Amino acid sequence: MADFLERCFDERLGYGMFRNDRYGILSRTADLMQASIEAPEELQGAFVRAQESAACLQDIAVALNNPADPLPTWTLFRGLLEGSHKFVSRELRSWDNEGVLTGGLLTKLFDEVQVWGSKVLTATGRDPQLHLCRANTVLNYGEGISGGDFGLIIQRGDHDFVSLVIQVKLVRYVSADVSHYVAETKEFQRDTLNKTPGLGHYLFIRKRWRRGGGFAPVMVSAEEVATYIQSYGGKSYPAMKAGVDMAAYLAYGTSMQAHVGVKSATPSDAVNVIFEGYPDLKEALDRIYVIRAGSDRDYDWDYIIHNHSEYTGGLTHGG
Repeated sequence: MADFLERCFDERLGYGMFRNDRYGILSRTADLMQASIEAPEELQGAFVRAQESAACLQDIAVALNNPADPLPTWTLFRGLLEGSHKFVSRELRSWDNEGVLTGGLLTKLFDEVQVWGSKVLTATGRDPQLHLCRANTVLNYGEGISGGDFGLIIQRGDHDFVSLVIQVKLVRYVSADVSHYVAETKEFQRDTLNKTPGLGHYLFIRKRWRRGGGFAPVMVSAEEVATYIQSYGGKSYPAMKAGVDMAAYLAYGTSMQAHVGVKSATPSDAVNVIFEGYPDLKEALDRIYVIRAGSDRDYDWDYIIHNHSEYTGGLTHGG
């Protein structure tokens, strides 16, 4: 049984974090789970025990297949986890550019989030109320202004929103190049992303090599990246030695009292914090996604974002 579980997680849910954690991703993820005010005790304990022995994979298997309260957050985590690992196992076969990989990752993530919403409803009889509300995939030149690849708003309940701007970077071996500039402002991306505390974050993707397992995407704040470069210089950031598993980072990091995302109480404020501070707010981002978790209140995000960007864009140009 132990061999079967080990092989199962290596092929489907392992990828370095559970089985071959030579970069310490599991430990940092377990720390975040423990610090979260919403992570179920069973899930926290399984992650902590898995740091100590590969034999504890069975604990992880149990925790990942037993929905726990708060149900919306658990379901979001489970869907993101499954989506990220399916991306690694099925999509990450060639060294495509960041745009192609970002699109592939987001497709897998959002598909699995909605799939797991249905699975949990079937298994428990309770609706986790997990929905992808908006997905604008029309590309323009937003990254050249904002420094981010896409914006993400997580709606928790009716009056609780978390906003993030996320920049995707590829990792070769251990580190990623974070020396890129924002075209419009001539600033480093890391500095532009770090202007609003808690808003900017990096998502690092490491290619799955032919020999050996791959690694699930990891995340860190833009503040951590900027601070590291200020302290040590150079162009690279040791992403694999510093990152936290993306699924836990987004599901549980945004629900704890930490600077993972910017909290707000209204949809308009959630959009405003993403656009705020950029030289042309109308074109600040080419994609903003919204995930609703734990609420049946469905806002018209296309209307909110369109009207907001037009209004602030007019103000920026003196209209």
